[in-house]
Amino acid sequence: MVEESALLSIEKLSIDRAMRTRGASLNILTERMIALDDGFPTTASEKEFQNYKRHGRRAVFKSLTEEEHDAQKTNATVEQFNARVSILTRF
Repeated sequence: MVEESALLSIEKLSIDRAMRTRGASLNILTERMIALDDGFPTTASEKEFQNYKRHGRRAVFKSLTEEEHDAQKTNATVEQFNARVSILTRF
């Protein structure tokens, strides 16, 4: 039986899926979100604008990560899941 602490390892994003949440996709979605935001700080200082972008980027990253995690859970086969469990229970 797998311990509760091992669930993080079992449900961890694969490297391919984790890479989809970074790089170009994160940059493109962040820029689109900023462009579509009605509350865009047009009169903000440089520091305030950078903070706005940082918060937006964090929100987009969280959204992408949750989406990839849900897709992985939905598409994971029983064999893949059992393989991860067997690796964790060997030790």
